[in-house]
Amino acid sequence: MIDFIIDILWLSSALAVFSCIVLFLLSPLYEFWMINKGNIDTASELYKSVIEAVETAEGQSIEVQLVIGGEDVSGDKEVA
Repeated sequence: MIDFIIDILWLSSALAVFSCIVLFLLSPLYEFWMINKGNIDTASELYKSVIEAVETAEGQSIEVQLVIGGEDVSGDKEVA
């Protein structure tokens, strides 16, 4: 019975140390995410175009193709 209690104490202390380490490491990442999750540039032309496409599609699938400087960067290039 004493061995069982000692095992529970060891496991609880290990879990406490692990959770402290995880919370210490993840708190800056969580803060970064909270700051940046709402910072979407809603005035950009790309955002406006995507919103317009979503509203026009009304449940249908949408394909977005980016062209930068006349070069296709969508990833759908054919390999010769």
